Amino acid sequence: MATGMTIQGQTAKEQPRKMAKNKKKHKSALNFRGKKILPQTRIQLNELVDQVLQKCTTFAPQNPKQECEEYREIYKILQKICVIEKEYMLPLPVRQNHWEGFLAWCKQHGTQSDKVTIQPLDKEEYGIVAKSELKEGEVFLTVPRDLIISSTTAKKSKLGPLLEKDAILQEMPNVVLALHLLLEYFDPESFWQPYLSILPAEYNTPLYFTCEELEELQGSPALEETVKTCRNIARQYAHFYKTFQSNPAAKSLLLKDFFTYDFYRWAVSTVMTRQNSVPTPDGASRIQALIPLWDMCNHVNGIVSTDFNVEKNQLECFAMKNVNAGEQVCIFYGVRSNAEFFIHNGFVCLENPHDSIVLKLGMSKSDPLFTQKSQLCKQLGLPVTGKFHLHAGHEPVEKRLLAYLRVQVIKDDDILKINEEQNFDWLLNEDIQSTDHLTQDALVFLKTRITLLLRAYPTTLEDDEKLLQNEELSSRRHLAIMLRLTEKRILSSAFQYLINISQS
Repeated sequence: MATGMTIQGQTAKEQPRKMAKNKKKHKSALNFRGKKILPQTRIQLNELVDQVLQKCTTFAPQNPKQECEEYREIYKILQKICVIEKEYMLPLPVRQNHWEGFLAWCKQHGTQSDKVTIQPLDKEEYGIVAKSELKEGEVFLTVPRDLIISSTTAKKSKLGPLLEKDAILQEMPNVVLALHLLLEYFDPESFWQPYLSILPAEYNTPLYFTCEELEELQGSPALEETVKTCRNIARQYAHFYKTFQSNPAAKSLLLKDFFTYDFYRWAVSTVMTRQNSVPTPDGASRIQALIPLWDMCNHVNGIVSTDFNVEKNQLECFAMKNVNAGEQVCIFYGVRSNAEFFIHNGFVCLENPHDSIVLKLGMSKSDPLFTQKSQLCKQLGLPVTGKFHLHAGHEPVEKRLLAYLRVQVIKDDDILKINEEQNFDWLLNEDIQSTDHLTQDALVFLKTRITLLLRAYPTTLEDDEKLLQNEELSSRRHLAIMLRLTEKRILSSAFQYLINISQS
């Protein structure tokens, strides 16, 4: 499922969207028979939604532990909400029943994909597979703008009046796309029903993790951001639930009767795992979009191989390498860490050359030199408190991290010398093997921090490698363990790198 890639190029003006000639053919994609909720049940649901909104907006966690504890309480309320909403929720897609109709719809509306097809892979996943040999650089798939779902088509849909009045939606195009997706899904006459019918019924994004499964990330720097994401989506659900019940611009929408937490996390996960940036028709800006068929391409390390043809007003995807008939055709989702893949895409790439781990560092206000160090950070263009990275590969320490650590360990005498000479640039020296005492002290500081980070995990790297051999692990526990294993590999490699420098 393609995501995260920015499609380059500018497009010609948008053509009028073609409507399906035979809508009745596609109505079976959604059994549109929903049971409206009873008034007394609505009152109970309203109370639970209010609890979620209150917990998500009135409590500001001070640390990851508090964040997790608070989300556990929110999760319990969400589970109660899901039980109630299940009674009147419409069915989610059953994708295996609709591939033939989807591919016919794509072809009918101008998609060129004769060289490839969709085939099932392992673990109920699907992907694009070559029907014949493809040469590197050969176009194997084109998708016209008419088929793309975007924030532009959202404004032209029945959602348009609400978008004009809701301040939150005006600032969150990804949320706009999620609500647009839901509105089209609930409409059996939607032009995009053939596409919506082949989307997965659920995902492996953190929104589908139980609290127990999330606990596998204990010690991981990614846990805090993961829980924040889940908490933010819970808050959005509660906000829009109330909006659809009370806002005059939303009352006429089908969302009023069928908006549920399960549906919202499904729509959000669809957007998170599939959204991409494409040019507007006039080329003046970029918009978020879902691109049917192309988003069935899975990820592989490589280079961006998709562009937008200006003259033909269509997306074009090129083979990154030679592909034999029967082999999967993949694309590169872009430079992302495994934590980003985990949170936004629901997978982890064990061999990710662009992987990194976040280090949250800050100058202590109790440090007698806090003021001077803060001033140095400002002069060097560094944050006083911020996020830095250790990277996979041969050079794990990013240059700005090295400079920051030099400031972190600086002493009185050093500051006096720096102020006298008015020479700050040497702190930005990229030579990590420098023998000056600030660089050496900085590396000692970093080794200590890495040691503490490794100790924060309840398991070792070797433990995780053994755990991943357990075939009874749920797919989500497996993903969480893979993520923390890749983090430990980076930390262990970086530590050894620093040891080697100190011994050279």
